[in-house]
Amino acid sequence: MREATRPDRVCIIWGPDRAGMELTACLPAEAMVEVRYTRARLPTMLIIGQDAVYLPAGTGGGMDEIVRDIAAVSALIDFFDCQWESADPDDARPPRAEAEVLRLLAAGMKHEVIARQLGLSPRTVGRRIDDAYDRLGAVSAFQAGLRAARRGWI
Repeated sequence: MREATRPDRVCIIWGPDRAGMELTACLPAEAMVEVRYTRARLPTMLIIGQDAVYLPAGTGGGMDEIVRDIAAVSALIDFFDCQWESADPDDARPPRAEAEVLRLLAAGMKHEVIARQLGLSPRTVGRRIDDAYDRLGAVSAFQAGLRAARRGWI
């Protein structure tokens, strides 16, 4: 469970459009930022401790709003927590060699062709693909390519 009351910890979920990404420039340098990704289009909100949620204009209407009703704040925090648990973690970018294998795999190349093109053994390519699948939580080349592209790795 995330600690919503720690001001030095920021949890961000980016949707597919990454709207509001420029707002991260406003975060203090010492803040511990955790990021996850989702395909869902989520409303923009800023949870302020356990007491309030800031909803910028366009989220629920035409005006900025600060929600202070305890039940509504609790519901919004629960909503965020559910989305956080189902979102993909922001792993560190893969090593360059792994990213290259992912790029070629996403282009539809077979393991043996990738091995020849990169001057590697098929076993090394297989290991790099397995590592990429693990990093992405993928079970197929299609799923790995989709998740890697969504994260901007390829």
